[in-house]
Amino acid sequence: MFRILFFSVLCLLISACTSIRFGTNVTSDILQTQIIEHVARRDLYQFMDDQSAHESGARLLGRVQGESCYGTNQSPADARSSKSNRNIGYEFAYSQATERLKANVINIDGNAYTINQCRKVALGRCDIAIQCYGQAYSY
Repeated sequence: MFRILFFSVLCLLISACTSIRFGTNVTSDILQTQIIEHVARRDLYQFMDDQSAHESGARLLGRVQGESCYGTNQSPADARSSKSNRNIGYEFAYSQATERLKANVINIDGNAYTINQCRKVALGRCDIAIQCYGQAYSY
């Protein structure tokens, strides 16, 4: 009798635990704050090019990239009325792409990086999309 009762309680506990979800409070804002703190403490160093990183003795960790998307597709009339916002949008998208590249450097335990190229790309859902490519280093 005790075994049946114990088994029933155990099954009830196991089935109750299947609906438990664990979450985290880490958001992109928290991650961006972490990047800003690294840069402010000079923990994240930007080399001018890969050659200067190699000459300084930095160890290559790998290739990294950052991507950003600014705005959503608009009607042609809305796009014409927002021409003054395009420069702001491009600068914002470029800034976000480089910040995401830095976040990827930090995620692979790097403390230095180079940005080899940033370019505008066509993504169907974005008015302005920027991709930046670079290298992550341990310095």
